[in-house]
Amino acid sequence: MFLGFAWVELYVYDAERWRNWFESVGFQAIGQYVDASTQSFALANGGVVFLISEGLSEQSPVAAFLRDHPQGVGEVGIGVHDWKALKKKVARFRLIERFPETLRIATPAGITLSFTQGLPVLPAGFTTLPSGFTAIETCDSSALFETIDHIVLNVALENFDPVCKWFHKVLDLKPERFFEISTARSALKSFVLNDPPRHIRIPVNAPLSANSQIQEFLDAHRGPGVQHIALRTRNIADSVEQLINKGVAFLDAPDTYYDHLKIESIDSKQLQKLNILVDQDETGDHLLQIFTKPLFEEPTLFFELIERQGKACGFGEGNFQSLFEAIEREQQLRGTLP
Repeated sequence: MFLGFAWVELYVYDAERWRNWFESVGFQAIGQYVDASTQSFALANGGVVFLISEGLSEQSPVAAFLRDHPQGVGEVGIGVHDWKALKKKVARFRLIERFPETLRIATPAGITLSFTQGLPVLPAGFTTLPSGFTAIETCDSSALFETIDHIVLNVALENFDPVCKWFHKVLDLKPERFFEISTARSALKSFVLNDPPRHIRIPVNAPLSANSQIQEFLDAHRGPGVQHIALRTRNIADSVEQLINKGVAFLDAPDTYYDHLKIESIDSKQLQKLNILVDQDETGDHLLQIFTKPLFEEPTLFFELIERQGKACGFGEGNFQSLFEAIEREQQLRGTLP
C-alpha cells in the first residue's frame, strides 16, 4: 500500500530562518504554501523533502502544536498507491485536511500522518518556486540524500505496547526487530515496525530508566514525538564531509570503537576521521551510520545519515551500544545524567 515517506513537516516559530538553514546545508526551496493561518516552505535534496511551517494565527495547527511542544516534527507525509483502500481503512481517524488531495489522521505517538496519492514532488496546493529544481532525482550523483530511510518515535513506557499495536492494527506495520539497550546509567527498549517491502520503517522507543535519553526527550518535548529522521545517502563519507564543511555538528564515536574494526571493503581510517559507525547485518552486507547533534536548542530532534550497502536491511544493531554511550556523553555535558 505504501510507496515511502513523501515529506516530513517541521513546525517552527520562524519558517524563513529555517528555510535559510536548510538551504545553507544543501537543500533547495522548491515550493511555498500560504493559507489564512499557516505559511509553509518545501525544501528538497535528492529524494528528501522537508516542509517548514510557521503559524500565522492562533488557529494554525502549527500554533496549536507549539503551545504544547517545542519546535519539532508535527506531520509526516506518506505516499500510497491504493488510494481507495487507504481512505476506507483510516476513515474513522480522519482529520480536516490542510493541503488539497491529502488525507490526515492523528496517531497516539505525538504526530499527525498525512497521506498522498503517489510520491509527488510537492504536496498539492504548493506553488512552485523558481529554483530550477523540477523533479526529485534520487539518482542525481550531486545529491546528498536518496530518501528518508526511517523515522524514530519516542513514547512513554506505559504507551509503548498500545502505540505499537495501533500502528499494526491501523496501518498494518509489522514488528520486525526488538532491542533492549542499557549501560550502568540508563536503558531503553525499541520495536522496529515496517510494511513488508520496507518502504515505511518506524522504530518506536521507550525508556527503561528515569534518566534514559528517551525520558530526557519526553521531558524536553513534553510528550511523545519524533526523535530522529534517518536520511539515506549513497556515499556517507562524502555527505558527512560536505555537511561538516557547512557547519553541521555530529556525535563523536568512542575512541576505542575503531581499535578492532577490520573490514576489507571499508576504509576504517576514513570512518574514524569522520566518526562514522559501521555494522554488518544478517545479509552479510554493511550499514554505515552517523548521528547529528540536536537541531534545536532542546535535546529533541536530530538527524541520522545512513548508507545501506548491498542488501543491508538492519539498523546498526552492533552500533547501538556505542550510539547509546555517545548520547549519554551529550547528556552529561548538558547536566541531565550524573
